[in-house]
Amino acid sequence: RTQRVSILHDPVADSPTPTYNISKILHYFATDDESEADHGIPKGELVMRLPRPLQVWDLDALRDKFIQQEFLGLVVDDNSEVDSMEQKNSKVAARHERTQNPLDSGAFLAVYLIRLLHGSRATKTSSDDINDGQCQNESGECKLIQHWDSFEQHKLRIGTLSAYLEILPTVTNRIAKSSSSIINPHSHPLFWSSRLIQSLFPPNTHTYDLIRHYQQMIESEYEALKQMSDE
Repeated sequence: RTQRVSILHDPVADSPTPTYNISKILHYFATDDESEADHGIPKGELVMRLPRPLQVWDLDALRDKFIQQEFLGLVVDDNSEVDSMEQKNSKVAARHERTQNPLDSGAFLAVYLIRLLHGSRATKTSSDDINDGQCQNESGECKLIQHWDSFEQHKLRIGTLSAYLEILPTVTNRIAKSSSSIINPHSHPLFWSSRLIQSLFPPNTHTYDLIRHYQQMIESEYEALKQMSDE
């Protein structure tokens, strides 16, 4: 999460539009001047500032109401606060079946990104049409039951991130071979078959074990999430 940004002495006067920033960065790399002023990007200079709303963290995923309810065993009331008095009646958090270890936060981040993408592609855009949970009872203390298509919590952020979400790679982009049996140069080791891995790396080598362990971890995370939620 290191941020390096170009120095903008007067943001209003400099008009730091994307085109302006790109031209300034290209100027740094294109210059042949050996002077101190134009010799590349000086140490400590900021190249780009990424605002917090455009950053997606695993912390954001852990704040998602659906994830809290379905996978973390938390009860969320209508004020978005976790009700500690009802935790004993809620289900436990998702865990690996073999070791009973809790899932890595990256697993919840993956669910969160898929939810945002699903929300950005949803045809319903009105806040009145978006399903934001249903009351579990008719009492004054209404506990909201979150569903997969409950996006009200992220409605504003989905609009901001929609362009980014659309360019995220899919499994189809990362599998080793396409339908034409041509090796995909953008494939990811997590989607390589055991046969392909063994042809590249001898069993029990560090690289072979690293890839296989990550594959097994992701498969175990998926099974744990699938057992916790029907959605």
